[in-house]
Amino acid sequence: MKLGEIEAARCCAEEYINLCLALHNSTSLASIDESVPHPDVADACITYGRVLCADEDTRLALRYYQRGLDMYQELYGNVNHVDISYACTKLGYTHMMLKNLERAGDYFERCQKMCDSLFGDTLNAEVAYVQQCIGELERRKGNLEVAMEASENSLRMREQLYGDHPHTEIAFSHDSIGRILTDSQNQSDALAHFEEGLKIRMQVFGESAHPSIVASHGLLSSTHFKLRSYDRALEHGLRSLELNRHRFRGNSHSNTARSLQQIGDIYKAWRKDKLALDYYEQSLETQIDLMSTRQIPSSVFTSVSLHCSISFTHKRMGHLQGALVHAEEALQLVRQSSRGEPRKKVTDLLTLIAQIQSEQGSYADALESYTDALGEAVRSKTGWAKHRIVFLHDAIGTVHRKMGDVGEALRHHLEAQEEANELYGDKPHRFKASIYCNIGEDYDALENPELAVDYLVKSWNENVSLNPDGSTTYKAYVSRKLGAVLKRVQRFDDALEYANHALTSSVELSIGEPNTHVAECHALIGEIHECKGDNEEALVSFKSNLNQHQMLSADNVKVAVSYRDIARVQGALGNVEDAVTSVSEALKIYQQLCPAGNSFEKEIDDLESEMVKLKNSCEVSSSPNRQ
Repeated sequence: MKLGEIEAARCCAEEYINLCLALHNSTSLASIDESVPHPDVADACITYGRVLCADEDTRLALRYYQRGLDMYQELYGNVNHVDISYACTKLGYTHMMLKNLERAGDYFERCQKMCDSLFGDTLNAEVAYVQQCIGELERRKGNLEVAMEASENSLRMREQLYGDHPHTEIAFSHDSIGRILTDSQNQSDALAHFEEGLKIRMQVFGESAHPSIVASHGLLSSTHFKLRSYDRALEHGLRSLELNRHRFRGNSHSNTARSLQQIGDIYKAWRKDKLALDYYEQSLETQIDLMSTRQIPSSVFTSVSLHCSISFTHKRMGHLQGALVHAEEALQLVRQSSRGEPRKKVTDLLTLIAQIQSEQGSYADALESYTDALGEAVRSKTGWAKHRIVFLHDAIGTVHRKMGDVGEALRHHLEAQEEANELYGDKPHRFKASIYCNIGEDYDALENPELAVDYLVKSWNENVSLNPDGSTTYKAYVSRKLGAVLKRVQRFDDALEYANHALTSSVELSIGEPNTHVAECHALIGEIHECKGDNEEALVSFKSNLNQHQMLSADNVKVAVSYRDIARVQGALGNVEDAVTSVSEALKIYQQLCPAGNSFEKEIDDLESEMVKLKNSCEVSSSPNRQ
């Protein structure tokens, strides 16, 4: 139903109940709990519950479904009756939507027993619907095999009931099976069921903005997204948005907000951050309107999710202040809400805020936020907290190192290691990989390269166990760090091996685009070759480093440093004229940067001295009296 149609339906349903109550000697909708039981009033309660569900007023719908069931039971007694079965199904489904899974299961079990008694082995649409509900319940409980059996039973019954005639209930069964396959990480087969669902609905409803067609496009968008087919995901996402806007006539509705958020997620995964931000902000504006005008409770946590997505996108774009504002707004919303246990969400948001503050260089603020997050996790009694405590000790240690307190950093990292070993044992885990790397960096900062190498190798091995074939950013970082430490202890061959690992991973991850990590790997490999005396190889690597920085054109200082590295190796190779040219390029960059308020007097003095030496060397080598 469109937004206007939902409001009209709600008014009609209210009038219907009031009329039934008036006919049967009750006063009004407000007196529904004291009204005399009558089949018409009970039926009106169930009808009104369905309208309330369509209007996303699930908790109020529950009340009317329950009153309808109570009336049926008072009227018919403790017998099996289709009206009682139907009311139980609606109550079970509504409890499931509210995540009261045990209550939902009780109602579905009761429905199942009634259906067995009422229909036996006879094919019946109600039996098929109960099987679908049981399948969805078991999926939400994580019992995927049981869920698949019930959903396939539902599909089989409906195909026998309706034959080759397209029917929306068959489409719903395909959706149910698709969701189970999605949870089983079988996205390709899930896609086939969702496509079949859409095909059936298009045969029934045509190109209309029917809610089930909109939902089909949403499911297809989500599945293509998981398969990383972002172009197809966007196609279905935009179609879903277009239909929702037409359906609700431009008015604010949670379905429109969800479509906008889904498109934002696609653009974010596609790393089109500006577009992602635009759709997220449109979605947030819609949610704020919903909270202020219709008071829908679920909009609060959807708004929290959007603030987090906007914060993350700003953070990735380098807009750290914007990222911090949205993260703090999300935290305030969670703390103001009385729904559920927000401790995990508070912990997550404090962690996000700390990460942003750390990137801003506000290490004292970051330390305070991380410590608050750790306190929330420690006070929690649920399973997620143990994992988060490990992560937070690791993060707190890293902030201490950035603040120059390496001893305190090492203490937290070792504590994180102890908790991780107790929690994960010998199983590879990304937290263990991170902790080992951080301990290695602590020991490196404490000038204990032997222990630094030991822990960095542990981190490398942990990363290889987690990703034996693929490249990851963290694997590239650890191998680059190992190469740098091994170079300092003059284990040049080992250093070169790890540096080359880092370069290979970084190139794979950059997909041919210029990248600072690729540049840093080339620079490290050049330094190792230079230490080994392989100046020709060093020159190749330093030139590759320069090429990356020139394509990035974001940091002229790094371009200047690259020219200095090249000049040094050219000089060692006796290519004095080339070295002079490289020093001139570096000198030019530093001189251009100085008027902008940068202070590079030392670099300029060093380069001018180097230029004089190179020119003198060049004059000596070209002198006719040179023996």
